[in-house]
Amino acid sequence: MAILFKYLHILTMFSAVGVSFGTSILTRRVSHSGNVNAIKTVFGLAKPLGQAVPILFLIGLAFGLLTAAATPWDFFKPWLLIAYALMAIALGVSGAIVAPWSARVGKATAMNQGDTPSAELQAAIADRRIDTAFWITNSVIVLLVFDMVFKPFS
Repeated sequence: MAILFKYLHILTMFSAVGVSFGTSILTRRVSHSGNVNAIKTVFGLAKPLGQAVPILFLIGLAFGLLTAAATPWDFFKPWLLIAYALMAIALGVSGAIVAPWSARVGKATAMNQGDTPSAELQAAIADRRIDTAFWITNSVIVLLVFDMVFKPFS
């Protein structure tokens, strides 16, 4: 069973990382374009993907915990504690900054009249907290992959 749980953990986490990276890169880049129609289209298509990201990560976490439970691994190994902390950071930043920003841009775009960004849309896409969140969450994901592969302090 452990090998199946490990496979499902890796598969789900790869999916979560792919959707997370791809969606964040695309929405951030398109928002900087100022093209109202492109923003409206991309954010509309990205919304369900953005909603799936935390679900995929939590499912991946569950499979990781099942893997650990099905093996003699200690849940409190340093590399696992690091992984738990990094997951909490990524989910916290995404929930506190990324999701509200995406909702704000989506709402401002939906209410926008014409092809020129409204003041509300300009303010939303000019919010540089999303750039900080982008670098934090993507750095955390890189660190998580490093942690999972090299298992430091073990």
